[in-house]
Amino acid sequence: MPQFVSQPDLHAGDVLLYHGDSFISKLIRLFDGTEYSHASIWTGTQVVEALGEGVVGRDLKPSVAGAKFVDVYRYVNKDTGQMLGDDGSPLPAKPVLAQADQFEKDHDRYAYEEILLLAVLASTRQVTAPIPFLGLIVRNILDHAADVVARLTSSGKEPLICSELVYRCYAQAGAGYQIRIRGADLAQAMAASLSTISPVASEGGADYGEAAAVFLENYEAAKRPSHLKALASAGVTSASGAPPLTAAVADFVTPGDLKKSPDLQMLGTLRV
Repeated sequence: MPQFVSQPDLHAGDVLLYHGDSFISKLIRLFDGTEYSHASIWTGTQVVEALGEGVVGRDLKPSVAGAKFVDVYRYVNKDTGQMLGDDGSPLPAKPVLAQADQFEKDHDRYAYEEILLLAVLASTRQVTAPIPFLGLIVRNILDHAADVVARLTSSGKEPLICSELVYRCYAQAGAGYQIRIRGADLAQAMAASLSTISPVASEGGADYGEAAAVFLENYEAAKRPSHLKALASAGVTSASGAPPLTAAVADFVTPGDLKKSPDLQMLGTLRV
């Protein structure tokens, strides 16, 4: 039986991961390899999340209304065992909430659409599931996403993926608040070597490797140079031989990456 979490059980700084059921959400989940397609952060009074109109704060109920289910994760630093807590805690939530508040105040600077997350995933991940005409589907996704990036750029907006927002709230909060991502070095290599992407053949007969490289280049160009990037100084491999734990390239952090982080502990499924 699943463990249920109600709103009074939530702590400021908790991460919410959503299981969306739309067509795009299903593709996000497929490419990301987990059950989640969206992410947000709870501030203690509201949900802060990246949406089409920018970074917004809204009540919990309307935020989760469109999801089939939403799971709650809490930050616990794996090295120290410290859990994010109130101001009296060794790891207070205030620095994380200050970042979320600043993103919300900069509301008009950002915009997010699901197609952007899907395009990032389609460009950096490979799917082995036998889906007819996958190449054609991905090519259409990349073309649509490229149009979205161009529209946002022309309107003075910066693309901000939902899970990137959550990651940045922690990464920019200071020492002790890093959400480490397994295999983040792969995203770094992708970001650093876009020109090496080779065309990907598919059942649909459409090569999309070149389109993926072009999308990623345009996506990165649309990010403001002043926007902080959390880059790994070194990877740390666990004794078990698991993939290295590193800081991630924030632009490429996905809901699935947040789920797999050893610094986020699942509490249960939200019941509103």
